[in-house]
Amino acid sequence: MAVGHETILLVEDEDSVRALASAVLRRQGYQVLEAATPGIAWELFQKHRTSIDLLVTDVILPEMNGPALAQRSIVERSELRVLFISGYADVASLDPGSRHVSFLSKPFQASMLAAKVREALTKPR
Repeated sequence: MAVGHETILLVEDEDSVRALASAVLRRQGYQVLEAATPGIAWELFQKHRTSIDLLVTDVILPEMNGPALAQRSIVERSELRVLFISGYADVASLDPGSRHVSFLSKPFQASMLAAKVREALTKPR
C-alpha cells in the first residue's frame, strides 16, 4: 500500500542498510535517489534539486558528515526537510539550524522508517 509520492535523497554508506531503506521507501510509493557518499549525494542534489523533498542521511559518513551535507543542502533549498539516521544515541540532539529536522536511531524496523519519513514530510512548515 503506497502512501507517498515525494522524492527522497537517501545517503547511507553501508550497502545493506541503503538497499533495505531504499526498498522500504519505494514500497511506500516514494521516488528514491541513492548515494553511498556525500559526494555522490551532492551531485544528485544538484541535478534534482527542485524535486527532492527529503534528505535522509546517515550522520557518520566518509568525506563529509551528514549534518554538514544537510547544512550545505539547506543553504541551496531552505524548505528541504532532513531525517538523520544513526546508531549513535548521543547525536539525537543534532540540529543543523532548521526546524525541518528529524532523527531516527539505528537499528530501525521498516515500519519505523516509513512512519518517520511520513512524519518528516508532513511536519508543519
